[in-house]
Amino acid sequence: MSATSASRAELFTRAGDPSAASRRARLLRRMEVMEFWLDRRFRIPIAGIHIGLDGLLGLIPVVGDGAGALISLWLVWEAHRMGADGWTKGRMLLNILIDFFIGSVPVVGDIADFLFKSNTLNMRLLRRHLAEMEERDWQPLR
Repeated sequence: MSATSASRAELFTRAGDPSAASRRARLLRRMEVMEFWLDRRFRIPIAGIHIGLDGLLGLIPVVGDGAGALISLWLVWEAHRMGADGWTKGRMLLNILIDFFIGSVPVVGDIADFLFKSNTLNMRLLRRHLAEMEERDWQPLR
């Protein structure tokens, strides 16, 4: 068994295994904290909107949006480790690409980058997928 399939097998086993559920919950919590910091950490009081490090990184010319996209890819990797299907991972990657290209447009793109929260959307996609897996009592086929 490869390391990747072993980690997925450790993360998702049949319902009733408290240690697997605990590992899933800890990993999901780390992912939620990362999403919070990337998309919603700071509140702009006058506007009432939340911004995160992803938008702030996007203000750095040339490398900022690329750095934000690379950090965002960690969520996709962890979703893969949790057993997310290809559709979910594909949508997550598409959200990151949209965020990257929107932020690449000078000035207007930087403003739009603060409003388009790809990591928040990606976590919503992952939570929906995990809920569907729970309903089916999902277990990997490895």
